[in-house]
Amino acid sequence: MKPVALRTGPIRILIADDHAIVREGIKSILAEAPDMLVVGEARDGVEAIEETGRLAPDVVVLDVQMPRGGGLETLRAIRREHPTIAVLILSFHSEHVFAVPFLREGADGYLAKDNAGEALLDAIRKIRSGRKYVTGPAAEKLARRLMPSPETAPHDHLSAQELVVLSLLASGRSAEQIGQELLLSSRTVHRCCGRILEKTRLATPVSAIQYALSNDITCPQSPAP
Repeated sequence: MKPVALRTGPIRILIADDHAIVREGIKSILAEAPDMLVVGEARDGVEAIEETGRLAPDVVVLDVQMPRGGGLETLRAIRREHPTIAVLILSFHSEHVFAVPFLREGADGYLAKDNAGEALLDAIRKIRSGRKYVTGPAAEKLARRLMPSPETAPHDHLSAQELVVLSLLASGRSAEQIGQELLLSSRTVHRCCGRILEKTRLATPVSAIQYALSNDITCPQSPAP
């Protein structure tokens, strides 16, 4: 387990999500917990990194898909600059596809937004104590990752970044648009697409998009900002 800084009082939480309605929903859930306190909000990746440094929360509740860097680059920056702060990924992306890659990137927990509620409180308390949080399907997949299996799906070989790029491609975004959203160069996005094709053994970007759509590797509809 990671070392947890000793701090008395409620668990201090920063919410990073680009949709105000989602942030309000998270705050309403956390308001029911006397041991939790929302100390700040962020609307994009850059702001999330800045507010994490300024507020030094105990836990960051972080969306995967945000403007200006997205959740993955934000997670990496928080891990690099504030290694003792716990990060819970709360996303519209499905847990069974995205949870394990984000845990491998350093997230302390992963929870789908449609499974929030009481589970959100449990997840925050667990990762604040230095443990990991995943739900049943993600836990089973994590266990399978520890054992060789002929049933491994092609997308199980993709990194978190490659999954995010593939999901954005499947949503209709161009390489240039993906680069702007994730703060990556077009060259980096194209190299990522090449690795996706190589790892999944798919022949063309079109076949990769078709594969993503049929395997729930997509960007679900989210509330308006």
